[in-house]
Amino acid sequence: MKKIYKLKNWYSIQDASERLTLTLGETINMKDVLQLALEGHLKLSWYIRHVSAIKVEYEKRTIKPLPKFLAKELPETIDGIISEDFYETKGQSTITILDGAHHILLEHCGALFDYLLAHITNTGGELVSIDGFYVQDNSNCTWQILERFDEAHLKLMDPENKRMFSDKENYFPSGEWPELSELGFTKDDIEEFENKLQVAPKNTNLELTSKDKTSIYKIIYTMATSKYGLEKEPREVVSKVLNSMQNLGLDMDRKTLKKWLDNSKEYIENLK
Repeated sequence: MKKIYKLKNWYSIQDASERLTLTLGETINMKDVLQLALEGHLKLSWYIRHVSAIKVEYEKRTIKPLPKFLAKELPETIDGIISEDFYETKGQSTITILDGAHHILLEHCGALFDYLLAHITNTGGELVSIDGFYVQDNSNCTWQILERFDEAHLKLMDPENKRMFSDKENYFPSGEWPELSELGFTKDDIEEFENKLQVAPKNTNLELTSKDKTSIYKIIYTMATSKYGLEKEPREVVSKVLNSMQNLGLDMDRKTLKKWLDNSKEYIENLK
Protein backbone atom coordinates (compact mmCIF):
# COMPACT_ATOMS: atom_id res chain seq x y z
CA MET A 1 0.00 0.00 0.00
CA LYS A 2 1.16 3.53 -0.72
CA LYS A 3 2.50 5.44 2.27
CA ILE A 4 0.06 8.32 1.64
CA TYR A 5 -2.87 5.99 2.34
CA LYS A 6 -1.68 5.54 5.92
CA LEU A 7 -1.97 9.29 6.47
CA LYS A 8 -5.18 10.19 4.63
CA ASN A 9 -8.45 10.21 6.58
CA TRP A 10 -10.65 11.19 3.61
CA TYR A 11 -10.83 9.42 0.26
CA SER A 12 -12.48 10.80 -2.85
CA ILE A 13 -14.25 8.27 -5.08
CA GLN A 14 -11.13 8.12 -7.26
CA ASP A 15 -8.84 7.73 -4.23
CA ALA A 16 -11.00 4.86 -3.00
CA SER A 17 -10.87 3.09 -6.37
CA GLU A 18 -7.07 3.36 -6.46
CA ARG A 19 -6.63 2.09 -2.90
CA LEU A 20 -9.04 -0.82 -3.34
CA THR A 21 -7.32 -1.77 -6.59
CA LEU A 22 -4.11 -2.20 -4.58
CA THR A 23 -5.57 -3.90 -1.52
CA LEU A 24 -7.93 -6.25 -3.39
CA GLY A 25 -5.44 -7.11 -6.14
CA GLU A 26 -7.87 -6.40 -8.99
CA THR A 27 -8.99 -3.34 -10.93
CA ILE A 28 -11.68 -1.38 -9.07
CA ASN A 29 -12.87 1.68 -11.01
CA MET A 30 -14.94 4.63 -9.78
CA LYS A 31 -18.22 3.10 -10.99
CA ASP A 32 -17.41 -0.06 -9.06
CA VAL A 33 -16.88 1.99 -5.91
CA LEU A 34 -20.19 3.82 -6.35
CA GLN A 35 -21.98 0.54 -6.91
CA LEU A 36 -20.45 -0.93 -3.76
CA ALA A 37 -21.83 2.07 -1.88
CA LEU A 38 -25.31 1.83 -3.42
CA GLU A 39 -25.47 -1.89 -2.62
CA GLY A 40 -24.58 -1.21 1.02
CA HIS A 41 -21.07 -2.68 1.09
CA LEU A 42 -19.34 0.69 1.59
CA LYS A 43 -20.63 3.63 3.62
CA LEU A 44 -20.80 6.69 1.38
CA SER A 45 -20.09 10.07 2.97
CA TRP A 46 -20.47 13.71 2.02
CA TYR A 47 -17.73 16.12 3.07
CA ILE A 48 -19.98 18.96 4.20
CA ARG A 49 -18.86 22.57 4.19
CA HIS A 50 -21.03 24.90 6.29
CA VAL A 51 -24.46 23.45 5.48
CA SER A 52 -27.69 24.09 7.39
CA ALA A 53 -29.49 21.13 8.95
CA ILE A 54 -31.95 20.17 11.64
CA LYS A 55 -31.76 17.16 13.96
CA VAL A 56 -34.38 14.47 13.23
CA GLU A 57 -35.47 11.02 14.41
CA TYR A 58 -37.16 8.18 12.52
CA GLU A 59 -40.48 7.30 14.14
CA LYS A 60 -44.18 6.62 13.69
CA ARG A 61 -46.61 9.49 14.14
CA THR A 62 -50.30 10.08 13.57
CA ILE A 63 -50.84 13.13 11.37
CA LYS A 64 -53.92 14.98 12.62
CA PRO A 65 -55.43 17.21 11.48
CA LEU A 66 -54.58 16.38 7.87
CA PRO A 67 -53.60 19.02 5.33
CA LYS A 68 -56.72 20.24 3.49
CA PHE A 69 -55.74 18.76 0.14
CA LEU A 70 -55.29 15.31 1.76
CA ALA A 71 -58.50 15.51 3.80
CA LYS A 72 -60.50 16.09 0.60
CA GLU A 73 -58.87 13.17 -1.22
CA LEU A 74 -58.94 10.77 1.76
CA PRO A 75 -62.20 11.48 3.66
CA GLU A 76 -62.10 8.05 5.35
CA THR A 77 -59.00 9.01 7.38
CA ILE A 78 -60.94 10.85 10.08
CA ASP A 79 -58.55 9.76 12.83
CA GLY A 80 -55.51 10.80 10.82
CA ILE A 81 -52.80 8.92 8.97
CA ILE A 82 -50.05 6.94 10.66
CA SER A 83 -46.81 8.07 9.09
CA GLU A 84 -43.39 6.42 9.53
CA ASP A 85 -40.77 9.00 8.65
CA PHE A 86 -38.13 11.42 9.93
CA TYR A 87 -39.40 14.11 12.28
CA GLU A 88 -37.70 16.91 14.14
CA THR A 89 -36.20 15.71 17.43
CA LYS A 90 -38.40 16.87 20.28
CA GLY A 91 -36.99 19.89 22.07
CA GLN A 92 -34.24 20.40 19.48
CA SER A 93 -35.63 22.51 16.65
CA THR A 94 -32.61 24.79 16.33
CA ILE A 95 -30.99 25.09 12.92
CA THR A 96 -27.41 23.77 13.08
CA ILE A 97 -24.45 24.29 10.75
CA LEU A 98 -22.68 21.06 9.76
CA ASP A 99 -19.08 20.64 8.60
CA GLY A 100 -16.88 17.65 7.83
CA ALA A 101 -17.57 14.07 6.73
CA HIS A 102 -21.10 12.73 7.33
CA HIS A 103 -22.57 9.39 6.27
CA ILE A 104 -25.38 9.68 3.72
CA LEU A 105 -28.44 7.56 4.55
CA LEU A 106 -28.96 6.31 1.01
CA GLU A 107 -31.85 4.04 2.04
CA HIS A 108 -33.80 7.20 2.88
CA CYS A 109 -32.56 9.30 -0.03
CA GLY A 110 -34.28 7.80 -3.05
CA ALA A 111 -33.62 10.70 -5.41
CA LEU A 112 -29.91 10.78 -4.62
CA PHE A 113 -29.72 6.98 -4.94
CA ASP A 114 -31.30 7.15 -8.41
CA TYR A 115 -29.03 10.01 -9.42
CA LEU A 116 -25.88 8.06 -8.50
CA LEU A 117 -27.24 4.92 -10.16
CA ALA A 118 -27.68 6.93 -13.36
CA HIS A 119 -23.95 7.75 -13.27
CA ILE A 120 -23.15 4.03 -13.11
CA THR A 121 -25.52 2.98 -15.88
CA ASN A 122 -24.95 6.07 -18.08
CA THR A 123 -28.69 6.59 -18.33
CA GLY A 124 -28.63 10.26 -17.40
CA GLY A 125 -31.44 11.84 -15.42
CA GLU A 126 -31.97 14.83 -13.19
CA LEU A 127 -31.88 14.89 -9.43
CA VAL A 128 -35.21 16.18 -8.13
CA SER A 129 -36.61 15.77 -4.63
CA ILE A 130 -38.96 17.76 -2.44
CA ASP A 131 -38.00 15.84 0.72
CA GLY A 132 -34.30 16.71 0.81
CA PHE A 133 -31.97 14.07 2.20
CA TYR A 134 -30.46 12.85 5.43
CA VAL A 135 -26.97 12.40 6.85
CA GLN A 136 -25.57 10.91 10.03
CA ASP A 137 -22.65 12.15 12.15
CA ASN A 138 -20.10 10.18 14.19
CA SER A 139 -22.48 10.13 17.17
CA ASN A 140 -25.18 8.45 15.02
CA CYS A 141 -27.33 11.57 15.17
CA THR A 142 -29.42 12.05 12.02
CA TRP A 143 -29.77 15.41 10.29
CA GLN A 144 -32.03 16.65 7.52
CA ILE A 145 -30.24 18.99 5.13
CA LEU A 146 -32.00 22.36 4.77
CA GLU A 147 -31.78 25.52 2.74
CA ARG A 148 -33.23 28.94 3.41
CA PHE A 149 -35.57 30.59 0.91
CA ASP A 150 -35.89 34.34 0.64
CA GLU A 151 -39.27 36.09 0.52
CA ALA A 152 -39.18 36.38 -3.27
CA HIS A 153 -38.81 32.61 -3.61
CA LEU A 154 -41.53 31.90 -1.04
CA LYS A 155 -44.05 33.98 -3.02
CA LEU A 156 -43.48 31.69 -6.02
CA MET A 157 -44.11 28.48 -4.05
CA ASP A 158 -47.39 26.64 -4.32
CA PRO A 159 -49.38 27.45 -1.13
CA GLU A 160 -50.31 23.81 -0.50
CA ASN A 161 -46.73 22.62 -0.90
CA LYS A 162 -45.51 25.39 1.33
CA ARG A 163 -47.79 24.24 4.16
CA MET A 164 -46.51 20.68 3.94
CA PHE A 165 -43.24 21.63 5.60
CA SER A 166 -42.55 22.79 9.11
CA ASP A 167 -40.36 25.73 8.27
CA LYS A 168 -38.09 27.47 10.76
CA GLU A 169 -37.34 31.01 9.67
CA ASN A 170 -38.04 30.02 6.05
CA TYR A 171 -35.85 26.89 6.09
CA PHE A 172 -37.06 23.98 3.96
CA PRO A 173 -35.70 20.57 2.85
CA SER A 174 -32.79 21.31 0.58
CA GLY A 175 -32.89 20.91 -3.18
CA GLU A 176 -29.12 21.47 -3.33
CA TRP A 177 -27.21 18.23 -3.66
CA PRO A 178 -23.50 17.43 -3.23
CA GLU A 179 -21.25 17.33 -6.27
CA LEU A 180 -19.59 14.00 -7.02
CA SER A 181 -16.28 15.59 -6.03
CA GLU A 182 -17.68 16.15 -2.51
CA LEU A 183 -18.64 12.50 -2.06
CA GLY A 184 -16.22 9.93 -0.73
CA PHE A 185 -15.28 7.65 2.13
CA THR A 186 -13.57 7.90 5.49
CA LYS A 187 -10.45 5.86 6.19
CA ASP A 188 -12.30 3.89 8.87
CA ASP A 189 -15.05 2.88 6.43
CA ILE A 190 -12.55 1.83 3.76
CA GLU A 191 -10.65 -0.31 6.28
CA GLU A 192 -13.87 -1.84 7.63
CA PHE A 193 -14.77 -2.92 4.09
CA GLU A 194 -11.27 -4.31 3.46
CA ASN A 195 -11.35 -6.27 6.73
CA LYS A 196 -14.62 -7.93 5.73
CA LEU A 197 -12.88 -9.36 2.67
CA GLN A 198 -9.93 -10.79 4.57
CA VAL A 199 -9.84 -14.58 4.17
CA ALA A 200 -9.08 -16.46 7.38
CA PRO A 201 -6.51 -19.26 7.14
CA LYS A 202 -7.98 -22.77 6.96
CA ASN A 203 -6.00 -23.87 10.01
CA THR A 204 -6.00 -21.12 12.63
CA ASN A 205 -3.96 -23.30 15.05
CA LEU A 206 -1.07 -23.73 12.63
CA GLU A 207 2.28 -23.98 14.46
CA LEU A 208 5.74 -24.00 12.91
CA THR A 209 7.81 -27.12 13.46
CA SER A 210 11.61 -26.99 13.74
CA LYS A 211 11.76 -28.31 10.17
CA ASP A 212 9.49 -25.46 9.01
CA LYS A 213 11.72 -22.87 10.67
CA THR A 214 14.81 -24.40 9.04
CA SER A 215 13.17 -24.07 5.62
CA ILE A 216 12.07 -20.51 6.34
CA TYR A 217 15.56 -19.46 7.46
CA LYS A 218 17.04 -20.88 4.26
CA ILE A 219 14.49 -19.05 2.10
CA ILE A 220 14.97 -15.74 3.93
CA TYR A 221 18.75 -15.96 3.81
CA THR A 222 18.78 -16.84 0.10
CA MET A 223 16.47 -13.97 -0.91
CA ALA A 224 18.02 -11.42 1.45
CA THR A 225 21.52 -12.24 0.20
CA SER A 226 20.89 -12.61 -3.54
CA LYS A 227 18.47 -9.67 -3.90
CA TYR A 228 19.34 -7.27 -1.08
CA GLY A 229 23.01 -8.02 -0.35
CA LEU A 230 22.66 -9.28 3.21
CA GLU A 231 26.35 -10.27 3.46
CA LYS A 232 27.73 -7.07 1.88
CA GLU A 233 25.38 -4.39 3.29
CA PRO A 234 23.59 -5.88 6.34
CA ARG A 235 22.63 -2.46 7.80
CA GLU A 236 20.71 -1.40 4.69
CA VAL A 237 18.87 -4.66 4.11
CA VAL A 238 16.11 -4.01 6.67
CA SER A 239 15.16 -0.69 5.04
CA LYS A 240 15.24 -2.21 1.55
CA VAL A 241 13.03 -5.14 2.50
CA LEU A 242 10.57 -2.89 4.34
CA ASN A 243 10.24 -0.67 1.26
CA SER A 244 9.56 -3.70 -0.91
CA MET A 245 6.93 -4.94 1.54
CA GLN A 246 5.19 -1.56 1.64
CA ASN A 247 5.05 -1.50 -2.17
CA LEU A 248 3.14 -4.78 -1.97
CA GLY A 249 0.77 -3.43 0.69
CA LEU A 250 2.38 -5.41 3.52
CA ASP A 251 3.42 -4.18 6.97
CA MET A 252 5.93 -5.45 9.52
CA ASP A 253 7.63 -4.03 12.56
CA ARG A 254 11.28 -3.13 11.88
CA LYS A 255 12.51 -5.04 14.92
CA THR A 256 10.57 -8.17 13.91
CA LEU A 257 12.02 -8.10 10.40
CA LYS A 258 15.56 -7.59 11.73
CA LYS A 259 15.11 -10.52 14.12
CA TRP A 260 14.16 -12.90 11.30
CA LEU A 261 17.02 -11.68 9.11
CA ASP A 262 19.54 -12.01 11.94
CA ASN A 263 18.25 -15.47 12.87
CA SER A 264 18.45 -16.71 9.30
CA LYS A 265 21.99 -15.33 8.90
CA GLU A 266 23.10 -16.90 12.18
CA TYR A 267 21.50 -20.24 11.27
CA ILE A 268 23.22 -20.46 7.89
CA GLU A 269 26.58 -19.43 9.34
CA ASN A 270 26.30 -22.25 11.88
CA LEU A 271 25.78 -24.72 9.02
CA LYS A 272 29.03 -23.72 7.35
